[in-house]
Amino acid sequence: MRKYKGMRPQNVAILLKIVSIGSENCQLPGLSNVLKISISEISESLNRSRLAGLIDYNQKKINRHNLLEFLEPAVRYVFPKQTGAMVRGFQRLILIPI
Repeated sequence: MRKYKGMRPQNVAILLKIVSIGSENCQLPGLSNVLKISISEISESLNRSRLAGLIDYNQKKINRHNLLEFLEPAVRYVFPKQTGAMVRGFQRLILIPI
């Protein structure tokens, strides 16, 4: 395993995908195919999440309390808002149950 260098934006996407499909149905090749991220990067991401306390490797479960505690303040910095040109239409809010 490489040296821990902190969380990355893809860690959030991978963790939320695992929560959405259920950790018991989660396999690396399936995640790689759906998210278009290499298996090795998913593995490194899961190791970073384990070191951060967001995954319990022994039970192979996401620590939902820690994940929510991490996401609430962090998402605005991991995915900064960027204003673009004015367009017609509306934004759709997608809620993900945790």
